[in-house]
Amino acid sequence: MVRVLSTVGYSFSNSDPLIIQFFIAWLKKYFSIETKDLRCYIGINKIHLNREMIVKRYWSNITTVLLSQFTKISYKKSKNKKVYENFDSHYGTATIRVLQPSRFYGKIIGLINGLANAKTMPT
Repeated sequence: MVRVLSTVGYSFSNSDPLIIQFFIAWLKKYFSIETKDLRCYIGINKIHLNREMIVKRYWSNITTVLLSQFTKISYKKSKNKKVYENFDSHYGTATIRVLQPSRFYGKIIGLINGLANAKTMPT
């Protein structure tokens, strides 16, 4: 059973662009959420500080969320000094947050409860 502790916000985080796109498409199709009602937050390692606009543009293209709807990037501190081979293709984790989620929060909780209580996987 899923319990609602707060209806202050609803967000979803992932580093996989396909999962983020699926989540946004799901919000639009089943809850009539418009892109203008989304905000995007990015978390990435501090070693990517000089790539801020590249990272924001990447996630803006993936999500279709305007750059003006992005918040300041949250940089994670790391003791690791190694620069990885995928440095230029790493874009951190995007968090998609919906404005005024109370208008559909109950429906989402109902869907989650339905999935959690399902005896078999849907076909």
